[in-house]
Amino acid sequence: MDRLHKISAEIIRLYRQQLNLWVLGRIADLKDADLLQYDRRRERLEQLGKELETLAERRG
Repeated sequence: MDRLHKISAEIIRLYRQQLNLWVLGRIADLKDADLLQYDRRRERLEQLGKELETLAERRG
């Protein structure tokens, strides 16, 4: 699997993980969320997005 596929798979995994917390009711309200953990995911998603854009530009 090339780097683009790895990045997209990780992005999907992170979004699914966050969605599952909301759907399963583990985060009933945003104020109850572990904001540090959420921020880490958000930062990782931003980092992956930038890397994905760079790789896509090189291929395009």
